[in-house]
Amino acid sequence: MSMEGWSYYLAMVLVQLAYGGSNVLIKLSLAEGLDPIVFVVYRHVIAMLLLGPFAYVLERKQRPSLSISIAAKVFVLASFGTTIHLNVYYAGLAYISPTSACALSNVIPSLTFLLAVLLRMEKLNIRSTRNQAKVVGTLLCIGGSLIFTFWKGGHVFKGFVDRPLITAFSTELRHGKQNQIKGSALILTSHIAWCSWLILQAVISKVYPAPLSLTTIICFFASLQSSFLALFFARNPASWRLEWNLQLLTIVYCGVVLSALVYYLQAWCISYKGPVFAAMFSPLQVVIVAMFSAVAFAELLYVGSLIGAFLIAVGLYCVLWGKKQDSLVAEPTQNGKGELNNDKVLAISVIDIQVINPVSFGVTSILTKFSLLQGLDPVVFVVYRHVLAMLLLAPFAYFIERKQRPGLSISVAAKIFLLALFGTTIHLNVYYAGLSYIPPTVACALGNVVPSLTFVMAVLLRMEKLKIKSRRGKAKVFGTLICVVGSLIFTFWKEGYLFKAFVEKPLIKAYNSEMKHGKENWIKGSALILTSHIAWSSWLILQAIVSKAYPAPLSLTTLICFFASLQSSFVALFFSRDQASWRLEWDLKLLTIVYSGVVVSALVYYLQTWCIRHKGPVFAAMFSPLQVIIVAIFSAIAFAERLHLGSLIGAFLIIVGLYCVLWGKNKDNAIADLNLNGKGVLNGGISVNGRYSDEA
Repeated sequence: MSMEGWSYYLAMVLVQLAYGGSNVLIKLSLAEGLDPIVFVVYRHVIAMLLLGPFAYVLERKQRPSLSISIAAKVFVLASFGTTIHLNVYYAGLAYISPTSACALSNVIPSLTFLLAVLLRMEKLNIRSTRNQAKVVGTLLCIGGSLIFTFWKGGHVFKGFVDRPLITAFSTELRHGKQNQIKGSALILTSHIAWCSWLILQAVISKVYPAPLSLTTIICFFASLQSSFLALFFARNPASWRLEWNLQLLTIVYCGVVLSALVYYLQAWCISYKGPVFAAMFSPLQVVIVAMFSAVAFAELLYVGSLIGAFLIAVGLYCVLWGKKQDSLVAEPTQNGKGELNNDKVLAISVIDIQVINPVSFGVTSILTKFSLLQGLDPVVFVVYRHVLAMLLLAPFAYFIERKQRPGLSISVAAKIFLLALFGTTIHLNVYYAGLSYIPPTVACALGNVVPSLTFVMAVLLRMEKLKIKSRRGKAKVFGTLICVVGSLIFTFWKEGYLFKAFVEKPLIKAYNSEMKHGKENWIKGSALILTSHIAWSSWLILQAIVSKAYPAPLSLTTLICFFASLQSSFVALFFSRDQASWRLEWDLKLLTIVYSGVVVSALVYYLQTWCIRHKGPVFAAMFSPLQVIIVAIFSAIAFAERLHLGSLIGAFLIIVGLYCVLWGKNKDNAIADLNLNGKGVLNGGISVNGRYSDEA
């Protein structure tokens, strides 16, 4: 499968990441007194106001007229997918933990498949192997959900942490009011409504093929329906009052990310791949929330939970295997008629990838900060994570790329060695040294200089053309200077606070106050972080060169991890001789190593390699500011961090400078589109003649 074909998978992974984060935030806000119905109203009003202008402008030529019949179908769609599903779900969430609620969502693929068969949207020939797999998988999934719900045996593993990191709320958050039967019944009822939404969404997307407009109308009807419910169940004016706290953050996050972005992505995926495909990614929520709950709430697994989750996963992938075989059988009959616009799919997949990357980096910054405070040796950490990534990627690289992998010459091997040296050995070890002096928020904020640094290097190496007399050339230079000045202001100007924190006291207080202020040496830490970013920018530049000479991204990533392991092991001979620092135990440090090895060193490195080959190093660097938003939001909630005036001014200048550079870069691409072959179409986004922009 080409990388373009993975865009749907990446979109749905992003969807489940968003849902996983919302489950934890909503649970915390409900414990603080957020009214569920008020929450549903506010989040959909925000989404409607956010999407409305985009839907009006972007889809004005493709949006069909809204007939009474279509409006009625959309009204029913909003009833199932928002009004019934969300209100019943939040009622159930009050009785069980977010992990249990997400685990029960594993029944969604099988329930969706059943509804699709009953409505004849899916064909079922019980004599074929693939259809037998669907039936057996459905039964296993349902049986597993019942076991997960009702069998509560002994604990399997101890928690990753000795005590909950988040202790601001009472123990009711995990155990006090958990009524497993009542809560699970409500959650399962909400999932039935959600499955109906997926099915109906597939029907409506065919008669109203304008996903932005459709999502806006869904949010409009959802707001009306939930407002009507509020007349009976949320009459207290105090519950509608908005304040600067965790509840407001939850409303904004769910309105912008879930009701706007996620609903749109789901509508897009369902229109191309169908409701069963969109349902198949639900189990990812369990992994995401369970990992967070194990760290934040010190949750323990039950034997019944483990067995039930295993049966659910087996049943799920039996259904998906059967579904995949259906696709293989149906594919020859397509004969090219259902072919997608590859350029459009490529654009969507690249954006999806570059959104996932800073999310992953943001999470690893926070986890690494915790683990370093617990005594994790940085050099040992770098060695372990890259050995893990190498062992994980090697089999895939060997089998998947055996026909396209070129021979590894000494010249190419030397370049990959340098690539590993800049991107991992120097960058990571210096970065972690700096992270011990400053908070993750500041470390990520300084990452905003990466796009401008990468641009300067690309110009010096003539990978980017710069015409200083043109407006776009001036924008690039001006943006680079602003970005550098902003990073200096962010680092050195520490004036008064601007806002109070989202929470009155830190949610995470398992560690002492050194986490935020005790040992922070701003100048030393910032200098180390900026040095690491120079090495990272060099990695992006060199990656663009090496990916052309060795166009096998999986194999290239495996070799990078191999050389990184060797180099860091050599460094460890001098700086990490203590044998105790190499000992692995079941704790937060092990979780950090596994997460960073699997997600960052394996998945993210591979995705970045692919993106750089198609769009160039400057494009790959442009998404760095997302890390600041992710880490800052988490720090505001978890550590009650407050913004400095200098931090806000510096961050604003960094973003302005960044997007001046990106505006100029976008104008370059627009001109390049017109010049290439006279057709205005780039060859898959891959650079021409070694350059990623052409000046007219």
